[in-house]
Amino acid sequence: MWYRGVEKAKLIAKRCRPVMTRYSGCGVCMKTCPIQKYGMKPVMEHYIETGDVLGKGTDNLEGYELPDKGYFEAGKLPRFDTEFFNMPTGRAEEYLMENLQDSLKSADNVEDEELAWREYRDGLETTLNRQTAVVDMGMDLGVWER
Repeated sequence: MWYRGVEKAKLIAKRCRPVMTRYSGCGVCMKTCPIQKYGMKPVMEHYIETGDVLGKGTDNLEGYELPDKGYFEAGKLPRFDTEFFNMPTGRAEEYLMENLQDSLKSADNVEDEELAWREYRDGLETTLNRQTAVVDMGMDLGVWER
């Protein structure tokens, strides 16, 4: 996509959002951007002189670390299973209601039903208490923390 004379890479939100939320903002795109790392002038001067992007293919620019995944050198990418990208959508209250409905459908006895209702009440109370809290990365914290 071109914007104000610059070609910008378009993020694929379904891939980026799970990584951003689980890795505290991640920032790999900014960490591996030559202009963020070296500045516009050196990057453009290097490009004019050589035709190459300054730092491209080097660990200095393209290397980064993700907690629990380790260090990734230039050209190496992390692997995530498909479950990693399954993120709830909507508000925490909706997510809790879906879980309650699933739990009640699969409940075999009264104790299971009571447990499902108790978990729903506890989750809803936690979520409602967090409504005044600052929300990180635009995510609804009530879904992730219990």
